[in-house]
Amino acid sequence: MVASSCETYDCNKLAAMRIMNLMFAYTLNGRPVFAPLVAMRLIQTTIINGQSSMACVGFSAFAMLLCNGLGEIELGIRYGRLSLLLLEKFDAKEWLARVYPAVHAFCLPFTDTLSNQLKPLLISHRIGLGSGDIEFSMLSAAMYVGVAVNASMPLPQLMADIETFLGLMELHNQTNVIQFLRPNMQFVMHMMGRSDKSLVRKGGAMNEQHPMNEAISTQNVTVIALIFLVKLIISSYMRNYEDAEDMAMELANCSTGVPCFSSASMYLHTGIVSVALSNKR
Repeated sequence: MVASSCETYDCNKLAAMRIMNLMFAYTLNGRPVFAPLVAMRLIQTTIINGQSSMACVGFSAFAMLLCNGLGEIELGIRYGRLSLLLLEKFDAKEWLARVYPAVHAFCLPFTDTLSNQLKPLLISHRIGLGSGDIEFSMLSAAMYVGVAVNASMPLPQLMADIETFLGLMELHNQTNVIQFLRPNMQFVMHMMGRSDKSLVRKGGAMNEQHPMNEAISTQNVTVIALIFLVKLIISSYMRNYEDAEDMAMELANCSTGVPCFSSASMYLHTGIVSVALSNKR
């Protein structure tokens, strides 16, 4: 049966939306200047052609940009909740692993407790793994670890989860996503006294050379910021305030890459370092 021009047009639009769904994550990490354009195009396509199961991804991407890029937190959360409603309406489990990380890691933590985001992120990881959306399944796992660190999850339990996630990421060759996991993993290892000595420099902070080079080569601003943040916190805890100050200054140049669930830690330890050094000068 020959498809009508209208049906062909719809199929083409759906195919374009699928491509844009894939593009958004890569532009956000590698070319963030283009991420708003992709998100807006997803929204525009939905408005022109009507709702579809993929609309939830566009609205969640837009919500994340509103909350974290434009500071429109209340509006962003409204769009994030809308994306969750669309996900439920269309029973679109194939897109869940793309929607949940955007909403539960980058939107709802502004107004809700971090502990409430852990279960949805874990569900996102498991459903993505089951549906074959491996990259976003592993991204959900990395976001789960980042939120859990800041939600004060017991370290032995968190380390067990990290080791499981790392094994899955290596099994599926998700080297890009491992970049998001590694700094928080190193932080947990330091706090548990299990740090690999090859990753420790004088003063106890993490030597970022290998992961930093990897993040720079892929232009991953989020990972670069996360590495500086972890080093800031570790140096602060160990009272190496001069090292911590260096990290805070580096972090100031890329603080837009710090996710909202880590921002409180950034401000807290930057403040601690400022107070500690002001008493010495």
